[in-house]
Amino acid sequence: MLSRIEKIDDFGTTSDAVPAVLGAKQLPDVMVSEMADLMKRQHATKISRKSAYQTRVWVSKYQRAAASFVEVVEDKPMHQISEANAMAFKKHWLERLKTGQLTSNYVNKQIRHFRQMIDTYYEMFTVPMSERNNPFAGMSLKNAGSFANDEGTKLPLPSSWVQRVVSGHVFAGLEGDPQAQDIAIVVAQTGARQSEICDLPPHNIVLDHPIPHVVIGFVNRGEYQSELKNKASERVIPLVGPALEAMRRNHEGFPKYRGKGTISNELGRYLKDNDLFPEPNEAQKAEIARRAEALGRDVNDALQRPFSFGSTRHTFEDRMLALDFTNEERAYMMGHSLTQVRGRPVYGSGPDLALRALYMELVSYPTETWAPRPSKELWAEVDAHLVGMGFELRRPRAQAA
Repeated sequence: MLSRIEKIDDFGTTSDAVPAVLGAKQLPDVMVSEMADLMKRQHATKISRKSAYQTRVWVSKYQRAAASFVEVVEDKPMHQISEANAMAFKKHWLERLKTGQLTSNYVNKQIRHFRQMIDTYYEMFTVPMSERNNPFAGMSLKNAGSFANDEGTKLPLPSSWVQRVVSGHVFAGLEGDPQAQDIAIVVAQTGARQSEICDLPPHNIVLDHPIPHVVIGFVNRGEYQSELKNKASERVIPLVGPALEAMRRNHEGFPKYRGKGTISNELGRYLKDNDLFPEPNEAQKAEIARRAEALGRDVNDALQRPFSFGSTRHTFEDRMLALDFTNEERAYMMGHSLTQVRGRPVYGSGPDLALRALYMELVSYPTETWAPRPSKELWAEVDAHLVGMGFELRRPRAQAA
């Protein structure tokens, strides 16, 4: 009893957990079906930067995990979840995984989301760590064999096809939706994520600058509020050629799609309904089959859906690889984590806007009305710019003709 009384000091005498710590009553019976919605309240600060759509997506991942638990086990108080319940939940997902319809990454997310709900439940009542029992702690599919390799079956879209997107040919039939057409052009030309372009607020579209660009960053302004995928995603994207023309047609952004998360489905449905996705060649089909077999998925099903419009981002990276961009240059342009690329903390600064604009022109597609300068000329400007910044170039880069 003395030990229990001493623990009151750890979380305050007004806490709802005090009676439970003293043995007067059990922890409140918050049901699994109720916990998902409580996550939003308990993590209000964490999600305060998200837009309404992003918040719904965040809550829905806990709702799915809770609904699955109720289906597999039962709806029960959070503090009564046992190790046997956790193992039954994991077994259910392992069985689903073997059907080839899921990835181990998806299954691990379901387990992680439920583990987070249990941790949050204890946090709600400020229960000391020594008094907590989370049977999902440490649970994951670390030894899932071939299923742990979630490289996916989708392939980068052919560069020639992406060039037709940039030229306005692929989505020409969307004449009733000019915003969707222009989003597709900007995404395909710049390698940006679809949500990054759709959610642009007007004040992050800078067209009157000597180097026109858009700013990808966290926004905390009323209706434009949105959160980025991660810190590394913050960057400036120069606009050249067709991407610049598209943004000039939409200098206030894309209000039809801003903050709604619907553009991916819209573009994907249009391409599928009109049979506009390119046909994979034999080498690509073999690669799709290899990936599907490695993941335990149906090969024929994977061959029916080899591409998605989001794969334009992978094509953008392929173009940089073909032009001898370094790992760090590709990371800068795509908004990837340099800490992961370097394998250590990042201390250097990134390229300035002028250098980014040269990089962007190097990988941009020509159209009927615009063409980038020859790559040899652009690489020479890159080197001259670096020298002008005070850097010494020890080794000339391989320059494409």
